[in-house]
Amino acid sequence: YIFRYLTRVQGGAKAFSMRDATIGLSPQISSLMTSMGYSSCVGYDLTKREMLFAMKNSRILFSNSHGISNGIKLMDGYLYSSDIPANVPSKLDLVYISACYSGQQFVPNLYNKGAKAAVGFKGNISCTATGDGVAHFNYLVFLYLSRGDNLQTAIDKAKAFIKEGYGRDAYEEFGIDSIVTYGSFN
Repeated sequence: YIFRYLTRVQGGAKAFSMRDATIGLSPQISSLMTSMGYSSCVGYDLTKREMLFAMKNSRILFSNSHGISNGIKLMDGYLYSSDIPANVPSKLDLVYISACYSGQQFVPNLYNKGAKAAVGFKGNISCTATGDGVAHFNYLVFLYLSRGDNLQTAIDKAKAFIKEGYGRDAYEEFGIDSIVTYGSFN
């Protein structure tokens, strides 16, 4: 478990990326976070307790997961928004949850509990439709953020790139139009 390293970082990590082993762009997102001036840790197979620790001690949290409207799937079950105590995400400058339906309740609740900016998807998203789909989109968002764009501009540029590169049908199949943002990050 690489995540164990995070628990031994003096003073907590500034950025944390939860990575699904099947999605190859998450380590590159961690590198982009590092280029933005954040220390970055990557965790695998997190439990609810470990995710709460990451939320409490990170400035940026990026997570690939399966989701439902009010939770995300972790190794020991779903972490529901009701499981997250108030102010736990208050240090988070940005929480980016790449999971189906996370933008319906889970992500807005993180924002309401103190995260300064939050990103999720209201609908079904797919990484397998054509190549790496949403994973590539997520990478592009962080690439544009690392180049100095604000969150909304980074998302808009990534949407345009995906539409042009993959085509409108694939873009719709990926579910990228269901992205929602709360707050701002630059």
